[in-house]
Amino acid sequence: MSGDGTSFEARIVLRPRTLDETMDLVLAYIRLYHRDLRWVAVVAVLAATLPTLAVWILSGQDARYGAWALVFFTGIAERVVTVFAGRHLFNNPISVWGAWRQVLRRLPFNLIVLFGVYLPILMMVSGVEDDDAWLGGGIVLGVFWPLLLASHAHLSEVAHLEHLSPGRAAQRARALVSYRFGRALGLLLTSALVRFLFAIGTYSAGAFVVAAVLQLQGAATLIAVPLAILGLAASGPFMTLVRFFDYIDARTRREGWDIQVRFNAIAQRERQERARSLAA
Repeated sequence: MSGDGTSFEARIVLRPRTLDETMDLVLAYIRLYHRDLRWVAVVAVLAATLPTLAVWILSGQDARYGAWALVFFTGIAERVVTVFAGRHLFNNPISVWGAWRQVLRRLPFNLIVLFGVYLPILMMVSGVEDDDAWLGGGIVLGVFWPLLLASHAHLSEVAHLEHLSPGRAAQRARALVSYRFGRALGLLLTSALVRFLFAIGTYSAGAFVVAAVLQLQGAATLIAVPLAILGLAASGPFMTLVRFFDYIDARTRREGWDIQVRFNAIAQRERQERARSLAA
């Protein structure tokens, strides 16, 4: 604890980890602190899902407008989770609304970043019906875009948690992955896969229930698409935490936080709680 009341005592052991270890650690973190994390996750999912559904319905179920809304509302909500987790991890409490206020202060920056991140997808969705040029351009960009995104994998974490200007945040983000580019690319692809599985899983479940169980002909899309949007939004908090913990890993490798900061491990606490429950 510093003199100004800021805590530097983290809730997990900060040491270099592989990507699968990082994901396991996130799951343990969620199990241990689900009471603290549940509201920020619920609000993030609802804030991404409900406005997106409203835009999709008001646009006559136009996939293009729905995709644009989903990208921006989901992206903003995920950054709120990043800010909340960044404070929570080091025992510096912040309210859900406080995290929202901090993210919204940088709304122009966040919107520009989100547009850049999802540009190929937005181009493909915009041109899928009647503009082959947009569709083709999106496909071409999509081939090379992951390489660019991986080099700035932690731009949002750096900007929001280190309070840097956009230019300095971009430089810092590149520096964090300059010696672990493969890891950053793997994180990006894993994130895309998990989000896809969440979306396709909820869509398929909704379509099956409507068409096969309830036998409501013609209503499958009306039910399944909102469920797919909900599934994609629900994957956001988890993958945001994975990306945040990977950012911690990058700083550990680069700056040696495991030497500077001492604290109890999540895994150790989980074992202790399990032992207590068995003893009871």
